[in-house]
Amino acid sequence: MKLLRKNDPDQVIKHNLELVSMHIPKTAGTSFAEILKQVYGHKQVSNFQVQIANHQGDMRVMLDGEIFTQRSFSPDTKVIHGHFPFQEMEKRIQAKEKIPVITWLRDPVDRVVSAFHYVDRIYKKELSQRDPGLNILNTLKRGLMEYAHAKPNRNRMAYYLKGIPLESLFFVGILEHFEEDLAFLAKRLGWKEYPIPHLNKTQKREPLAAFKYDAIKCWNAQDVELYEQALAMRKERMQA
Repeated sequence: MKLLRKNDPDQVIKHNLELVSMHIPKTAGTSFAEILKQVYGHKQVSNFQVQIANHQGDMRVMLDGEIFTQRSFSPDTKVIHGHFPFQEMEKRIQAKEKIPVITWLRDPVDRVVSAFHYVDRIYKKELSQRDPGLNILNTLKRGLMEYAHAKPNRNRMAYYLKGIPLESLFFVGILEHFEEDLAFLAKRLGWKEYPIPHLNKTQKREPLAAFKYDAIKCWNAQDVELYEQALAMRKERMQA
């Protein structure tokens, strides 16, 4: 994979956005992005990314898969959706008006397990395209528990949401209640219609051993707290 140079817009991006959708990895972001494109139009939804560029923690900014250094988005852009920690987004974008910021959360243990299998699939694909005699990547392969224990893979939801309390967000959806929560969001945003939700099917896996489940849950205590808070907020919303 080619390493992209770090970059940053030379000035704060000013744009009249209608919606900011924070996609925490493995929370049905691809499926939700397709729904946004159907509602707003493909040209109106841009994939915005703020990523760690190197081991020093420097950031790089991407827009629709390309290095982005401009002072504004395309005039067509109404919505940005993608992987970006809230604080990193807030440093780089100054909306002309207060706009809704939304996100989706997922059971923390399930999210970590899903992330591991996603990375594992990428590893296997990369490995299959290389000379088996130069099996260097095999030394980098990690099992689920080693992956889950690594600090960069813990509390990813808390990392993305650092700097903004859940109650300050316009909407927090729960992946396990995707269709019902999407209907609530659509009504709140005034969508007249939206496509039937379709989540990528998760491959059936062996049940996680109790000790592994408990360990991953412990390593993601901040995410567990956020998730439980989001569930409580949802319960209150449903009872209103």
